[in-house]
Amino acid sequence: MDAKQAFEKLGYTQVREDDDYIIYEKEIDGGDGKKVVDFCRQLENFRVSFESGMDTPSIDMGLFKAISVQLAELGWAQ
Repeated sequence: MDAKQAFEKLGYTQVREDDDYIIYEKEIDGGDGKKVVDFCRQLENFRVSFESGMDTPSIDMGLFKAISVQLAELGWAQ
């Protein structure tokens, strides 16, 4: 299973993939907010955030595994 499939399995949608970013989003709270996972290719970093007034997002093991697959595909994790 590739990273996109791993994120989709968790209910995320890939909303951007280009030379700069890969971004996945998932609606939460009945559509009132979004959980966002973005990977910046230039800076070689990633961020998990909420697009709502919520606090710091949690990362469960399913999301951790999907992030790990994406990091490996980008060549950032050996």
